[in-house]
Amino acid sequence: MASSYLILDEFLCFLDKGSGRERQSRSILDVGVYAALEEIEFDKDVFVKRGGMYAWGKEVDEEGCGSAEVKELEW
Repeated sequence: MASSYLILDEFLCFLDKGSGRERQSRSILDVGVYAALEEIEFDKDVFVKRGGMYAWGKEVDEEGCGSAEVKELEW
């Protein structure tokens, strides 16, 4: 399960904590995502099985917000 997460540090390097010793890829800004992914251990099948694929979009209501108005939060 540890190799089913993609963790980026502040330099946009992937961190690999899955096989004992922590490893760090080169920055995706320097080498691109695919080359950086080759430098770490990442198990895409386990990622998908654990539900790692998210639906990043959300429905927008008529007022342009992603959620309905909450009366308790009104000033």
